[in-house]
Amino acid sequence: MEFELFTVISIDDSNCIVFINNYERPDAVLVDLQDQLRTLDFNGEVYFDLLLPNGPSQRFFSMNFDGYVFELNTMKALEFVPDDVFGVSSKYFKENKHLLGRGVLLKYQIEEFMNA
Repeated sequence: MEFELFTVISIDDSNCIVFINNYERPDAVLVDLQDQLRTLDFNGEVYFDLLLPNGPSQRFFSMNFDGYVFELNTMKALEFVPDDVFGVSSKYFKENKHLLGRGVLLKYQIEEFMNA
């Protein structure tokens, strides 16, 4: 499902990935994101791909969602990104290249990403 500021894609019953679709910090969309996850009746691990707001460093984070709110004390930066999460992420940006210019990526970073 695509929304103006973020996109939520289900990986499986207890895992999903959220893409912030511009330079906004994730906390700017947290309330709306929680509302959307409740609507989807989701409970589990939420992965965040912050390529657009953070650039290629500090890109992936995760946090638990208990079906109603995020468990903020579970938020962590990921040193290892599960293959299924990375695969969904790569596919998302290959299909939505137009989003790459909406974040903090420099022109050469966008070109490198598009040619990878």
